Amino acid sequence: MYKEIIKPTLVLIIIAAIISGILAFTYNAAGIGELGKGLSQEELDKNIKEVLPKGTKLKYFDFALEDASVLGIYNDEGGAGCAIHVVTKGYGGEMKVLIGLDKDGAVTGAKVLESQETPGLGTKISEKPFLDKYLGKKAEVKLTKDGGEIEGIAGATISSNAFTKAVNKAFEVFNKVKGDL
Repeated sequence: MYKEIIKPTLVLIIIAAIISGILAFTYNAAGIGELGKGLSQEELDKNIKEVLPKGTKLKYFDFALEDASVLGIYNDEGGAGCAIHVVTKGYGGEMKVLIGLDKDGAVTGAKVLESQETPGLGTKISEKPFLDKYLGKKAEVKLTKDGGEIEGIAGATISSNAFTKAVNKAFEVFNKVKGDL
């Protein structure tokens, strides 16, 4: 009786292991693991000129980083710099930001790709006047309320802080990977 149960069970375990191996290989070979939480090539092509104006084509940069707030690092094929996709917590929840940095680590542009910030107030972090305050910055930035040089959006302190944290995370990541870009 036990032979009737053990043999089919072992066969099923072997089949499941083989299928799992094939799926894992396909998943990794297709790059689904890296790009699954990041940006598609189409999204990168659409946003490159806003975040890296001198860029030509962004490609996923495979770099082992154990940081859940970094969704992707993308290197410019033409050598203009890179873009770093970061998630942070804003007032309304997750905020996903793409920050462009030139080869020296200065901000060349940024775009809020996704947020649930308060319309008309928190969403002002997505507008050019606020984003432009970060252009050219090369090191950790602070809002004026924290003794820094960037004026946050009045009434949208949490949103302004979240965006600033995203930019600072991009600097941190850039400093870790710049030698490999």
